[in-house]
Amino acid sequence: MDDSILKDMESKGVGRTVVSFGSSTSRLWINFTDPNKQTADGERSSIQFPNPFLPDRRVRQAIDLAVDREKMAAIRGRAGRATANVLVSPSIYNSPHTTHTFDLKKAAALLDEAGWIDSDGDGIRDKLREGRSAAIARPRISIAGRAVRGQKLSSYAWV
Repeated sequence: MDDSILKDMESKGVGRTVVSFGSSTSRLWINFTDPNKQTADGERSSIQFPNPFLPDRRVRQAIDLAVDREKMAAIRGRAGRATANVLVSPSIYNSPHTTHTFDLKKAAALLDEAGWIDSDGDGIRDKLREGRSAAIARPRISIAGRAVRGQKLSSYAWV
């Protein structure tokens, strides 16, 4: 239920919300294979064909730095908490030693180093790969199977 509805009910004296942080977290899944190629057997996203954008560690690090976990957690309302952990519950598995940094400038610098630049000023980073131009465009984002507008999660992923 939307948190604004809960707050409205509470303000009218209709109940009280009790928030408990559980094991549910939001995750950003990245396909490390190339979905545009298929094996002789017709398998798509095969490990035989790696994702052409991700072999460079700097690109993967840039993606990590560009994820605003606070905004992702805010989607869950009062129960949302930003985390760098996959396992958060029970608490014995929620490591206090993992951290995350949200830094768009550092992410942009890493993409620059990796050769992904906006060569034509259209706002999309591109690079010549195998003699052809390739581009990092806005990915589709969905939460629980529903599409989310990029604006809702801010422009965190578009460095």
